[in-house]
Amino acid sequence: MKPRLLLVAYYFPPHNFVGAYRPLRLARYLHRHGWEITVLSARGPEKRRRDPELLRFLPEDVMVFRVPSPEGGEPNAGRTALFRKFIRETLNLLMFPDKKVLWALRAARASAAIINRGKPDVVFVTAPPYSALITGLIASRYGVPWVTDFRDAWVRDALDAYRTPIHRELAAKGERWAVRRAATCTFVNRRLMHDVMERNPTETHKFVLVRNGFDPEMLPHDVPVSREFTISYIGTLYGHRKPHILLRGVAEFRKMVPDAEVRLNFVGRSEFDIVEAAVELGVPAEWVKHIDFLSYSEAARIGMSSTALWLVVSPKEKAAPLTAPGKLYDYIGFMRPIISSVPNGIVAEIVSALGDSFVVNPNDVRGLAGAIAELYRRFQSGQLTVNREARMEYHIAKSAAVLDEVLRRAARLPR
Repeated sequence: MKPRLLLVAYYFPPHNFVGAYRPLRLARYLHRHGWEITVLSARGPEKRRRDPELLRFLPEDVMVFRVPSPEGGEPNAGRTALFRKFIRETLNLLMFPDKKVLWALRAARASAAIINRGKPDVVFVTAPPYSALITGLIASRYGVPWVTDFRDAWVRDALDAYRTPIHRELAAKGERWAVRRAATCTFVNRRLMHDVMERNPTETHKFVLVRNGFDPEMLPHDVPVSREFTISYIGTLYGHRKPHILLRGVAEFRKMVPDAEVRLNFVGRSEFDIVEAAVELGVPAEWVKHIDFLSYSEAARIGMSSTALWLVVSPKEKAAPLTAPGKLYDYIGFMRPIISSVPNGIVAEIVSALGDSFVVNPNDVRGLAGAIAELYRRFQSGQLTVNREARMEYHIAKSAAVLDEVLRRAARLPR
């Protein structure tokens, strides 16, 4: 009989959010390790950002139950950035541990029904949202072990949602509760794992690194690289993650190489008027293209056809040293050089180790311009290469093999 897994993930295809990619990829490869998988996810969040094509990558016999999300939709669409910020911060103050808590309460009831219908051997809950971890409590009440998957820093919140000392203390208590109650805790990177270790020194025997990664089987094939010098950013721009950082670097690069032209692609939602910012900073409007939303495969084609990919993490983000945007692993899989405007931390560590990309402090405009100039030189001379061997270390199949061992051990299943 196949071992049975209940995978709880708020974001799961057809949701086209970076948070949906890890559970999808892990489910695909765990299925190959012989698991019978049931997914518990949300129905309703952000209807505009859906990509039904992603479902074709899911094995046909994986069952997906979707619980309606009262936090779904985009009620602030069309509002000003200031209004959206006001609504977001108000909800952060009123709802703990996050805005998905009402969904989590419904998911808890649904998880009980799923367990009653056919008891799984183990439950795997990926967070954020951290409110989803309540399903682990339900599992433990039925005698089912559960594994907590940390994709981001909870206490040192990447989005700075916990505005008051009371909220931060509650987050720390929530983290301690999750770590102590779970059979195992998995983490997407080493620095994040060590940060949680410092606050939970008696539980470190439960901690396992299950790195994030990319799935080459989900990428389009035979994508030609553009003949134009092109830098692309794929993802959301908000808060301290601003396009102005790249635009200032490009404007400075123009002074270094006056005859050069650069095509800039921005794919994803932005709180900023990118074209307007470009013109203000001295970058021609015709160089800049902003596309609000594309399917995963369409966005991947843009990334894979680019000369280079830009990544940004602000040093003003509290969790900057610990967390890596999920898009980094897609970038690695696109097999294009990466220009990362990031502070010292896990992203700088990963990008530097690739040996084919650039790490520049977000405040170093001339350094960024210099990195662009070096890429342009390589582009002009036909010397653009990437370290495929180093990048294949982030193949999600490697992480799924580790997780397979973790789940079997938690469920006390034989190999």
